Order: sequence, then C-alpha cells, then structure tokens
Amino acid sequence: MDKKVFLYAAWVWIMAICAAACNKTNEPPAIEEEFCLCDSSLTIPAVNEFLASLPNDDSEYITWFDYWGDDSNFERRKLLKLEEWLQSHSCVSYAQVGCHACMEGDPRLSRVIVMADENGTTKDYMLEIAMSNLKVAKAYPRLGCDCKDELFYFYDNKKVFRDEYIDYRRFRNDCLIVWFFDEVQDTEMTDYINQTGLFRSVTSKNILYHARKEFEGDYHLMYVETKEQKTCSQLKEIIRILEKSRIVALADLTLEGERRSPPWSEPFVRDILIFPNYFDVKVNDENDLSDLYTLLQETDTWIAFWHEDWPQWFNLGSNKNSKDNARQVTDYFHKTGKFENVEVGYHFIITDKND
Repeated sequence: MDKKVFLYAAWVWIMAICAAACNKTNEPPAIEEEFCLCDSSLTIPAVNEFLASLPNDDSEYITWFDYWGDDSNFERRKLLKLEEWLQSHSCVSYAQVGCHACMEGDPRLSRVIVMADENGTTKDYMLEIAMSNLKVAKAYPRLGCDCKDELFYFYDNKKVFRDEYIDYRRFRNDCLIVWFFDEVQDTEMTDYINQTGLFRSVTSKNILYHARKEFEGDYHLMYVETKEQKTCSQLKEIIRILEKSRIVALADLTLEGERRSPPWSEPFVRDILIFPNYFDVKVNDENDLSDLYTLLQETDTWIAFWHEDWPQWFNLGSNKNSKDNARQVTDYFHKTGKFENVEVGYHFIITDKND
C-alpha cells in the first residue's frame, strides 16, 4: 500500500473513533473535554443553541399567578427551561439550577448542576451560565458529596434526608458558613478569614447579622468560599481549623439555595441554604425536666428560649463547644427515646444582590 494512502486511512480511522467517543466541536478543549456526557447532543454548543432558541416573550415563562415582569426573574425562567431540557435526555439523572446570577463579576454567572450516567458511572458536572448573553461561560466536573448522611433535618420526630431543597446533590463544595461571637468586630472577622489563606478574599459584604436576642449573645454570620472545590471531608477539616479560633463560634456546611420563589423577589439575590445552630425538643412531662437537663450537660447545649404558652417545648442552642452541630445533637436527643418530639430545620440566607 502507498505510504501516503496508509497514513491518510489511519488518520480517518483515528478521527472516526474520536467522533464516536464524544461529539467534539470547535469549542476550547478546556471547556469541551470536561463536558462530554453520554448523549452526544449534550455539548456546550448544543446548550448555547438551546438557550438562544428560547423566545424573548416573557409570557412563555411567567404564569398568571406569579407574573411581575422583572427582567432578572425572566432570566431565571429561562434557566428553568434549560433545566427541563437537560432532564429530557435519558442519560441525565439530575439537573437543577443551583443559583441564579449568584456569582459576582462581569458578567454575573448562574450555576446549573448536571448529573449524568455514563457507562454505569454517575458523572457530576457544573455549568456556569453568563447572564449577560445567556451562554455557557464554563463547564467542569464537580466533586460531588461524600457526606450525604450528614445533610438532614428533623421534622415531627422524623429524620429527613431529601425534600425540595435538602438534597446532597445540591451540596456546596466551595462554601462554608461561619458564626462569629457577638463582640467580634467586622474588621477582625474579615482579617481573620483573609489571613487563613484558605478562602477567596472577603469584605464586610460577606457578613450577615443574625439577631436572636434570647441566645447567649448574638452571632454574626459570614459566608466564605474556598479557592477551589473541596470534598465534604476536606471542608470538615477546614471547619476544625476555623473552630480553633477564639473568635469563631461555629462553622458548618452549606447547600445551593436557589428557591422556586415567585418572581417578585429582589433581582440578583443569592441564597445559600444553611442549617441553624439551634433545635427544638418537646419533653414528655413539663414538670419533669430531669432528662432534658441531663442531656444538656452531656451535649454542652443550653436552653435558648422557652415560652409559657408551649410549656413542653424548649429551643436549645449549640456552638463549637457542644457535642456536635445542631443536626447531630438533635439526632442524639432523638436516639435516647426520652423526648416526645425533636425538630431541627434549615433556612435560607440572602448573601448579596446586584446594587
């Protein structure tokens, strides 16, 4: 066989194998190679093409009961359409808008979580969508969550691992929430976090004020973002480092906090889902609190609030000196079987908005 013919045939054969393995495009390899799912139609150009095909008439997205005409929420509706489109692919096991216009910068970025089954293995990806032109700015593998058993809440004496918002697949592997003691000044908080070298630079905008007067002092909250993705185990090691500081009361994991809220909420609002540092227990007999006080001593928790109208219910507080975080301590109270009910919830915090 002629040498040139042989080389040409070999080149064609190699190109055919590459095309069969993944529908490559002319997108930059740094993006495209990291987002090659089981369905060849799931490429970056395909996502961008779908987003570009969405009508610009907001009546396509906003229904009669939640219409407000807010541009930012019009964009959010488009992201929800993208979520539906991704879920329509048979290999996609999960797709959800993690947050809308939540990442500061120019342009603002939204995050979409995608999980796909590839040859029997679940692959976890993150799409970052530039809101200025509604195109994929970046796509990359996500580390996922290696502590799904620790993300739960208690309602009506039952441990809940998954609902609309509590879901290990929404785990934030680049964010923590940190409680500071009330007497700590803003500059001391920001200086401490920045000096650790573990996080992206923070300012006073990262500080949130959490006023619960019935606690032993108020706490100031700060959300901090790591410089790169971390596993849950790595984040917990960082938590242990933070909690050695005299100014830190507590630190904990977070989840993506995009809520399916009506569009009349403020534009460019970022939500993070956090677990509180307090929980509720209901004693069997309001006249016998011996079990409660025994457990308070064992777990280094305290009664934060009680009201005579609900004499069997006690709101308990915890911090880094407690046996564990509020979720784990609630579980500990529950397993004793000495209480009629236990509850620990979650809530959303608004971290910033486009001023």
